[in-house]
Order: sequence, then structure tokens, then C-alpha cells
Amino acid sequence: MVQGQPIASSPWTGQQIFLSFANSGDTPARKAVIRTNVQDWPEDLPEGYDFPLDPKKVEAVIGPKANYATEMVIDKEKLDQNAHAKGRIFIWGDVMYRDIFPDDPARLSESCIEITYLTVGWVNPPADKSLATDIDAPNTQLVGFQSNACKQHNCYDKDCKDYDDRVKDMQ
Repeated sequence: MVQGQPIASSPWTGQQIFLSFANSGDTPARKAVIRTNVQDWPEDLPEGYDFPLDPKKVEAVIGPKANYATEMVIDKEKLDQNAHAKGRIFIWGDVMYRDIFPDDPARLSESCIEITYLTVGWVNPPADKSLATDIDAPNTQLVGFQSNACKQHNCYDKDCKDYDDRVKDMQ
């Protein structure tokens, strides 16, 4: 799940995004390591894209039936290009963790989404109603967006073609 809020009230320069990882199990995810990234791209990501991760590793314990969110920022310029169909925005992340069972292998989840539709809000609607949904209009801010799963980089454990490399890199 992805959630967001503006990082500045007015004028805003970017959007803070939270990529949330959920533990749907009944036991904690111990020694979780989370890495994420965001990338603007002119078209669909190429087949075989390697989904580079931010070098920053976030370490966490994710309790049973709990979520853990990591933060990143998307520049307004990238959002503007997306809003005007001049670019696409992809967000991805990996989480590697250990179950509480001592002999279980490292668990890996890879996920990727594309932001597909931006929703703009305003404090005072502009006189020119044609600007009311434009991300560039005065007094606007991003209030929501829709997303779709990417065609690649959505997998779990050994189903991930790069499982061994990712687990090694995440430790």
C-alpha cells in the first residue's frame, strides 16, 4: 500500500510517499530489511529491468498482522510530467526477513507499482475552472493517486528470479 502527503504547504515542491509492507501472518517478521526506490520513466520499464534499490537499508521487526512503512519523496516536476502524460512514475521495494522458526530460509517480497492517475485539490478554487484539476495551478496540492501493479518485480521468495542476489544484498 502507498500513502502520501505534501512535504510543503505552499508552494509545495514534492510529495512524501510511504510504501507500506504488511505482515499478514500470525508470527513476527524478525530482522526485516527494507529497501525502496522511485523512478520516473518515459514509457513502460524495459523487460529485464534490474530495479535498483536505494543503498539505505531500513531494519525493522514487523509484528503479526502489522504494517511497516518507509518514506520517500517524489519531486513535483516528476508528478507534473506524470499528470501531463509526459512521463511515468514507478515505485518499488523489497523486504527480506526471517521467520521466528530457526531453520526457515530468508523470506523475500518484491513489489512494484506505477502511479497512474493523480487527484489534485485546492484551498480556494481558481476562477478559471479549467485549472481546477491542474497540478500547476496556484493553491493546488496532490490529494491522492491511483496505482497499478507493474508487469515485473512482484514476487515472493524463490519465485523471484533474483532471489539469491537480493537476499545476499539485503543482509
